[in-house]
Order: sequence, then C-alpha cells, then structure tokens
Amino acid sequence: MWHRNFFLLSLTITLTTLAVTSTRADSAPSSISNFESVFATLREKAKANSADLKLQDSQVKQKTAGRYSSFSKFLPRVDASINQSTSKDYSLLTGGTFGALLGPQYSPTEMTLKKWSIQASAPLFRKSVLVQSQVASDEYDEAVLKLSTVKKELYLKLRQTLGQFLLAGYQFQLLQNSLGVTKRQSEEINAGFRLGQKTSLDVLKNEAALKTLEAQVALRLQEKLKAYQNLLDFLGIDEGELTSLDLLARANDSNWISATFQGFVGTENSIQSLRSSEFTRWITLSDKPENFFRELQKAEAPSLRLLDIQRQLQISRVSQTTVSEWPELSLQGSLSKQADNWSTALSSNNTSYSYGIFLTIPIFSWGGGIATFLDERSAKITAETSFEKSKRSFTYELLNQARYLTALQVSVEAQKAALIQQEEIVRLSQKSLDLGRATLTELLTSQKELLDAKIQVSKGQLDLYIATLKFGQDLGFQQEEL
Repeated sequence: MWHRNFFLLSLTITLTTLAVTSTRADSAPSSISNFESVFATLREKAKANSADLKLQDSQVKQKTAGRYSSFSKFLPRVDASINQSTSKDYSLLTGGTFGALLGPQYSPTEMTLKKWSIQASAPLFRKSVLVQSQVASDEYDEAVLKLSTVKKELYLKLRQTLGQFLLAGYQFQLLQNSLGVTKRQSEEINAGFRLGQKTSLDVLKNEAALKTLEAQVALRLQEKLKAYQNLLDFLGIDEGELTSLDLLARANDSNWISATFQGFVGTENSIQSLRSSEFTRWITLSDKPENFFRELQKAEAPSLRLLDIQRQLQISRVSQTTVSEWPELSLQGSLSKQADNWSTALSSNNTSYSYGIFLTIPIFSWGGGIATFLDERSAKITAETSFEKSKRSFTYELLNQARYLTALQVSVEAQKAALIQQEEIVRLSQKSLDLGRATLTELLTSQKELLDAKIQVSKGQLDLYIATLKFGQDLGFQQEEL
C-alpha cells in the first residue's frame, strides 16, 4: 500500500504545481513551438543515419523474401534437362535371357545418344517443407517486432540524448545566473568594505564563493559541449549539418533553454503520462506483485511477445532434426525421349512418360530413429525453460521499474517542495543580512543550497521523464517510434 499512497500523494503535489508549470511554459510558447520543429529535424536526421535501423530494416526485407521462398516449396517444380552421352553397354549381354541367346560371340558397339527430359514434382506432404515454412514465418515475425523495438529504442535514445544536452545547457545557465548574482553581490560588498560597512572577511568569503562558481561554470560548459557531441554522434552527423538549427547558440539563451527544458520534461510529457489511467493502473498494481504479474500475462508487452516468438522459433528450428524420419508423399511425373540424332529426339513420336504418387517411408537409419526424437524433445524442454526464465526476469524488471517510478516521482516532488523552501530561505537570509541579523556566510550558504536544489530538481525531472517513457514502451502503451 505504501507505493500507492506515495504515488497518490506525489500525484496530488504534481497537480498543485501543474498550474505554475503551465504558466512558465506559456511564457514562451513560440520557443516551445520552435523546439518542436527542431526536434522534428533531429528525428529525421536520426532516422536517416541510424545504422541499427538500416540493419534491422534489411533483416525484415530478407526475412520477407525468405518466407515467400519457403512457401514456394509447396508449389510444383518442373526441371528440364538436355544431354548428349556416349556409351558402350554390356549389360544386355551379361544378364538375362537376351544375353544368353546372343551368346558370347556378340560384342556391343559404342553409341552416342541425344536425350531430353522434363521432370515435374509436387509435394503432397513433406515434413521438411512444413518445418522450414514455420521457421521462415517465425523469423519474419521476429524481424518485424525487432524493427518496431529498434524504432522505439532509438526514439527513447534520441529523447534521452537530447534531454542530456538540454539539461547540461539548463544547468549551465543556472550557474551563469548564479555567477551574475554573486558578481553583483561582490561589487556591493566591496563598496561596503570601502565605506567601512563590511569586513575583509566578508570580501574574502564572497571572493571564494565567486571563484568556486567560476570553476563550476567552466566544468558545466565542458559538460554541455560533451553532451552536444554525444548528440551529434547519435545522429551520425557533423556539426555543419546542424548549422541552421544553431543549438549551441539557442542553449546560450536563458529564456529559450529554460522554457524548452521545462516543456521537455514538464507538463507536455511526463505529467501527461503520469496522469494517464493506464499508467496509474500499473503503478497501483505494483503494490501487489501477484496482481501485477497476472495482469501482465494479459498485456501486449512487446518484449514478452518477442520472447514468445523467439521461443517458438527455437522450437521450430529444433523440429528440423527429425524431418528425415517422417514419410514423404509426392506427385511426380516425367517426359523424355532419346535418339541417335537431335532431329529424331526432338520429334513428338515415341515419347516416353511416367507419372504417379510416390510414398517414401523411412525404415532404418543408423544413428537416427528414436535418438533424433529424444534429441528434439530435450531441445524443446530447454527452449521452454529458457523462455520461462527470461519471462520471469522481465516481469520482475517491470515491477521494479514501477516501484522505481513511484519513488522517483515522490523524490522529484519533494525536491520541488524543498526548492520553494530554499528560495524563501535565501530571501529571508538577504533580508536578515540587510537588517544586520544574519551573517554573509549564512547568505552564501543558502544561495549555494538553492543552486544545488535547482540542479537536483532538473536532473530528477529528466530522470523521471526518461524512466516514464521507457516504462510505457516496455508495457506497450507508449507506441511512438523514431
């Protein structure tokens, strides 16, 4: 029950802050709208350059052709052959009644024959064809589902990589703003020191805080550039291809980066997902694992479907070990003629033909028989056991994701509440300092804690958004792809 209580509590806090978040997002609607066009461009770049996507797409095309090729084995097959052979045959002389009548004084002569033939066959029942068709069908289903999975994973990766860049830019701007405030504060303290209102200790403490912020700004700048390079690497492009978007310059705009980041992780995305009835249902179910697992059996989770297809594929492949032990029933026919010259061989007179239904029954094969069926049975048991193990691991992973999201949501909302309190602490510390009731150290400490709180909230917001998106993808109710 504690999971549900925490979740409902955090959801209540979220809804109370929704109006504030929406107001902030509405303050720069053009920035958000502009970002959507930026994201659409990045999405197309990733889609066009992804090696994983191209590889899986080619796999689908290959398995499509393989499935058609396997089904074609059910259709009749016609082969034609033309040959010219020279032979000297003693078999008529050395065997049977005809050979005895001719006697040993007869010697055959060498003869050259021209021959053409046409053979046709159609399998009425052939186990190898049935099994291969099933394998090809399972491979096709696996490739199609993997393609969809890759598209969703790439969409998640794009969101995550872009989010890391926006987070780095947003945190860099937070430090820049804090650095600006500290510089203005330093000017006031230096002026107060010259007037005898501030001590040298106040100047030194503020200078130390200023240097610390300058060092942090330098590090955050490198993190922002690194995140930008990671984005370029994921997209598979160089910086020149994003010149028109000018993301680095946009990230230096305090208003744009703030509105864009809040829109990225705020109301438009994670809050909307958290409020959905489907998401709430699964979070509530996580309080009772047995209910969670039971409902998961009914769900259309893509990963579970993929595991089931792979299990069936493994079983189908195992069945190939016993195909030679099954009878084969086929319809066969042939048409042929041979003569000592091609003009006679190609004429329609005296053409030989045969047709009929043929049943081939395997009787004995050294090393086969019962052993192959035992081998197949053991392999199928292995496939089923492996499937159950993977399925169990995945279901527990989803359960842990649900619990992690509950805890993460509560953590983010608690950080937001702490941030509001920290802003009030800074305001009161500044007022107390002006009235002589607080020291500069207290103000600097509160300012540092406020900055840390803002950074922690922004990181928690991105973590929550990415975790929510992944959870929705794994369960199958978040269907957006690259």
